[in-house]
Amino acid sequence: MRRYTLVEFLVRGREARYDLTGSTVPPLTLRDLGIDADEVELGYSPSLGSDALRSMVSDLYGVEPSQVIVTMGASEANNVAFLTMLGEGPALIERPYFEPLFNVPDALGARVDAVPGERFVGALAGGGYSMAILANPNNPGEGLHDPGPVIEAAADTGAAVLFDEIYLPFVEGGRSAMEQASERAMVSCSLSKVAGLGGIRLGWLVVTPDLVAEASRVKMNLNPTNTALGEMAAVRCLEDLGRVQERARRIVREGRASLMRNVSALTVPEGVLPFAYCRYTDGPPSLEVAERLLTDHDICVLAGECFGGATAFRVATGGPSEGAYKALDIALTEQGVRP
Repeated sequence: MRRYTLVEFLVRGREARYDLTGSTVPPLTLRDLGIDADEVELGYSPSLGSDALRSMVSDLYGVEPSQVIVTMGASEANNVAFLTMLGEGPALIERPYFEPLFNVPDALGARVDAVPGERFVGALAGGGYSMAILANPNNPGEGLHDPGPVIEAAADTGAAVLFDEIYLPFVEGGRSAMEQASERAMVSCSLSKVAGLGGIRLGWLVVTPDLVAEASRVKMNLNPTNTALGEMAAVRCLEDLGRVQERARRIVREGRASLMRNVSALTVPEGVLPFAYCRYTDGPPSLEVAERLLTDHDICVLAGECFGGATAFRVATGGPSEGAYKALDIALTEQGVRP
């Protein structure tokens, strides 16, 4: 399997003075969710998720509970989708991309073509693809597609489509692709980003009715259970989802404003996600700069090469201090980076 550059930097970033690799807001705690850990039974949970959780998720998407498959995080949800929908033809993904969305289909034997967002629908409509893979909003680019043309192009050419919507809860008024999909489509999501609950390993996959049976079989073969604590935390979180979303959006607004005030060596775009994909036009390749930032300045950011790019960095906006951004700007300037 291909190198997972992003996670290598995430691991190293934990030891850095300034870790700017994050993609979430600060995590909620069990106390925030009103959970007494002493009362949680840590046994097996239903393979496809508890009735209560599947019902709550189905209400979010306007589908039947049977169309919801609870998973160990959105990563497992995406893997279930790949194993269910990848056919003999190649797969199509938007560039820039989150590495596992490219690497896993590639490891399963599919040719994966990556195209910029503005060419995605046209490439899909050209035919020949067994599956389309779209992070919506894009990680790291933050672009948000109207799902309608993607669904239409996939239907016209017989392609299956996965929408990874893990960052959609940050978007005010964001609407899921599942509102328009009728067949051969799946949507993955979790609470790892909007609530910072990555440690509970709880996500879900929402599938069109034609794929329920096969996706359920894949999930049960991959992992016949979920986490009891994760399911309880997810239920509590979804019961107050509006408050959770407003907290996350406030944190990101403040973080983005601080990044824009304090970093002039990069072009910092407007956006609503817990990271910014900041580009530059003059300077060494981003992976080279990222290595120097870590070794020489004790600052960790994610290089554009982690996402199929070259002259950009993904910089966290979900909680870093103003001092971290100021240190980044000084270090980038010393490395010859210009916007």
